[in-house]
Amino acid sequence: MPRSGHFIMDLSSSMTLVSDKAESGKDHFKWDSIKIFLYFTFSLSSCSFTFDMFSKVADNVRILDFIVVEIALGMPYMFMEFFIKQYTRKLDFHHSLNPLLKGVTYGSLLQTALHVILHACDLTDGFEYLAKILLMRPFTTACPKPPIPNFCLNRFNIGLRCEVGRKTWMSNSSVHVYYDKKAHEATASTTKVFAVAIVWICNFFFSTVSVDTLLLISKLSFLFRAISSCFLALSMSLASGQKVTRAVLSDIMSLNSKPSYDVTMDLVAYIYGIGYIGVYDFRKISPFVMVDNTVIIFAVVFTLVGFVRSFIVRVLYVLMTKCIVIDVKITYHYLIFGVLPLGADYLPAHRLYLLVIYGNIIIATLSFLSVSTLTLSRLLHREFRSLKNIYIVGILCFIGFVATLPLAIANPTSIKNELTGLKIGLCIAVLYLGGVKVALVMWIYGVNRFSTDIHYWLGFKPTKFWRFCWSVLPIVLFGLCFYRVVNLTKFKNVTITFACIWFLGSCLIVIMFQLRTIAKFMVGNNFINAFRSSRNYGPPDYEDRKKRKYFSETLRLRKCSHRCKVYDEKYDCNHMPLMSTLSPTLSDAGSLCSDELMNIYVANKKELRASTVEVDTYL
Repeated sequence: MPRSGHFIMDLSSSMTLVSDKAESGKDHFKWDSIKIFLYFTFSLSSCSFTFDMFSKVADNVRILDFIVVEIALGMPYMFMEFFIKQYTRKLDFHHSLNPLLKGVTYGSLLQTALHVILHACDLTDGFEYLAKILLMRPFTTACPKPPIPNFCLNRFNIGLRCEVGRKTWMSNSSVHVYYDKKAHEATASTTKVFAVAIVWICNFFFSTVSVDTLLLISKLSFLFRAISSCFLALSMSLASGQKVTRAVLSDIMSLNSKPSYDVTMDLVAYIYGIGYIGVYDFRKISPFVMVDNTVIIFAVVFTLVGFVRSFIVRVLYVLMTKCIVIDVKITYHYLIFGVLPLGADYLPAHRLYLLVIYGNIIIATLSFLSVSTLTLSRLLHREFRSLKNIYIVGILCFIGFVATLPLAIANPTSIKNELTGLKIGLCIAVLYLGGVKVALVMWIYGVNRFSTDIHYWLGFKPTKFWRFCWSVLPIVLFGLCFYRVVNLTKFKNVTITFACIWFLGSCLIVIMFQLRTIAKFMVGNNFINAFRSSRNYGPPDYEDRKKRKYFSETLRLRKCSHRCKVYDEKYDCNHMPLMSTLSPTLSDAGSLCSDELMNIYVANKKELRASTVEVDTYL
């Protein structure tokens, strides 16, 4: 009997616990948390790399392939990553979940830092082009003097040639000449140094503001990008005509082109934080928000906004190719700083379009730099508590300035192979780190235990889709990593060298920290604990961790772990009679108690007096 009574106590506490979590989630307005999540994730996912995704100008990323990859790989990874941060409410190295994750987090920190530096270079160029547009300076400043016939043609000359049926090579346009030779101008180096300094000073300023101000910056960035993209798409569809609009939509939705799965996977990895530090809410989101719904909403909104921006790029490209012959390789950097300035010339009020486009890119990149820098500083502050957070931000900004300066001053054409090698090494490293992280969580900690954590904390069990994706995600990521390594042979030797240096260096750092962790446990004669989660893993509150330890889905659902054929309300799972069999239902039990109480008052007076006398005598 005591054992069955213990069962009833555990059952009631489990039911109460789940109801408490559910009520806490209802008290928090769900849409507030979802909107905050959208603001922070857009800040970390929107930049020049994702300005164009489906236009097929730079790469053949088909929209259907992107949707499939983001559903199968990106969304499950973001679900897992963000739930761990919400569940623990800490920004740490996740070493309590698995000690080996500390090395993986250091590797992710390194990849995020490189991505920040690459974005800082784009932000520097964005400031330069925006200043040139605001000062009304044409791109013909880089043209040689005296002018060469049919070379370095401006918008007016290109238009005259187009009217007589003659097209112009892209390499002979003034925009391309300025893009290719701007580093050789007399004042180019001084201007670049000043622009890079302004970028990192602004980044330091935004990274040291309060979290509420940072959230406001992310909100304004999200709203400006969404509204400006819709405005540009609507105005361009009206200016270009219905025929061009239908042709552009057909090109974007077409599946006839050869797919580019490498670029598709790179976009998904960057957008959903695979191999990077990922999004952190800075304790502004309810810990009981439904992460699966939140991730799905983000995927839908980001894909739709990305489709709108791709429509803008495709319209500009179609208008430009009426008079321009493309004879250069179009990369993402050249697309923004070479194609867009020239394509906007064929629209009325073209300077207004350029202001909105470059304003979009600058605001998004500034928001990304500030959120990423603050996240990195908070993460490092957890390891180096003696340093104040503002000092860590200052050190990071100084290192970023020193690392960005040579990349920004150099000619984009002269260091093209080196930058390509770094980007390829970065893409390979994040796939490897993402695969290791998911493997440690889902294969060692366990998919079932992770699903039980979600069930305990959020009150629902993940569907079979999420559990299947988590189980096979390490295999897919490792396979894609190996595929990218094999494909290195098609690049130049310089590109392969830089890619291998970055990838092997990142792996070496991760392995060093993991070996150090294993050696630490071996010295303490606890080698097996190097692969186990700590007792401190879980919610920050001790009582919540204690309840999670005794939380059982079988008890909560009144399922017999002995797999009994018959299970009723008379016998417990241990085949002992239940205490509740004295009264079939709770209502009957309540009525029985009330009847017994009433019998006390309507009893015989003699019996009451005798009882009272006996008690008094006894006392």
